[in-house]
Amino acid sequence: LGRTAFSKKFLVDTSKSFIFSEKQDKKAVTKTFLPKKWNITDYIKDKGTFTNLIKTFIILFLTLIARFYITKTFNALEDRTKTRKTILRLVYTFTTLVLLFIWLEELRALSIYFMAISVALVLTMREAIKSCHGGLHILGAGPFELGDIIEVKKKRGKVIETGLMSTKLTLLNNELLTGEIITFPNSTFLSNPVINESKKSALSKLEMSYTFKDVLDKDIIENNFRSAIQEVSRNFDKLDKTFIPNFFYSIENSEKVKLNIRLLVPTENFEAIESAISLEFINLIKKQKGNNETGNPI
Repeated sequence: LGRTAFSKKFLVDTSKSFIFSEKQDKKAVTKTFLPKKWNITDYIKDKGTFTNLIKTFIILFLTLIARFYITKTFNALEDRTKTRKTILRLVYTFTTLVLLFIWLEELRALSIYFMAISVALVLTMREAIKSCHGGLHILGAGPFELGDIIEVKKKRGKVIETGLMSTKLTLLNNELLTGEIITFPNSTFLSNPVINESKKSALSKLEMSYTFKDVLDKDIIENNFRSAIQEVSRNFDKLDKTFIPNFFYSIENSEKVKLNIRLLVPTENFEAIESAISLEFINLIKKQKGNNETGNPI
């Protein structure tokens, strides 16, 4: 790894050296195995891997001996099971702490290795990771499906294959398949807008207008529209839900008032619903002809 890999990610301590292995001291070879002033702490903190293995074996062996004699001693006594378990738990805890203390430097070195490998993988596989993220986005959000006609990055075609890493389109020209196949990495759909021509809104906005003279009749006119819409909704909506209209008024001139009606209706039956509401409303108006209604439905 070079300096760019370490930049802003690691702190290098130049005062330390040979932190992964001991440098051989030729003078120490000719001396005795233990120094004159022998210290158990210095011995435990020895960084040699082979030495650590030996120390680990010795500590585990001593732990087994301690366990054997503790068990043998307390089994000879009566009602001392809890005390034996407590002492053994302390022995095991002490052994674990000592082993961690011995292998601390090794574990630290391994963590650095794993961090370096992780950084390298992220840097070299970031495009693959983004493509996987895009594949999960397509799977979860569902912006398109197989067979849909979509447009992305000024390329328009039919989706013929989609996977975790990439999506294939057959390009279209004047609504005819050209036979050309283009493959997009799924990361494309994370940063570029997708136009799906195959998916249309389930509801569309219907607008109707009606002009009349007498402002006092507006409640009657609204009720007629509500009745017409409710009657038509029973014929087109299997759930028998009434389409909810919104009414807006505006003054055309000193003699006329314009009523605008807006509501959402199913897109697939848009024209049929529009005609049915107009016809039903006109029939209701005709029934009230005796009131000299002079409105004009549009």
